Amino acid sequence: MTTADAPHGDEGAGPPPSPAAAAPNWRVVIAADAALGVGVVVVGVVLAVTWQPVVGSGLASLGFVYVALGLRRATRWRAWRRAVGLDGGGRDTLQP
Repeated sequence: MTTADAPHGDEGAGPPPSPAAAAPNWRVVIAADAALGVGVVVVGVVLAVTWQPVVGSGLASLGFVYVALGLRRATRWRAWRRAVGLDGGGRDTLQP
């Protein structure tokens, strides 16, 4: 399969999209990113309700975009890990 035939985000056996994508704890990295984005959304909603709706809703919107981009990153990393054989058989789980 060539890169042109590959599904979107599947980079085959090429280099990782990020060094963290090859780490065994890649899901923790994605979860931390998602938590940051959700935190920004919550702060934005609180500010929109208690202070200024325009500023708060703008901040909440940025948080939503950050979470969406994090989900996209997770999808790309998962596709890359499957393509190179790192994501299967439970080899990258946190079991002793």
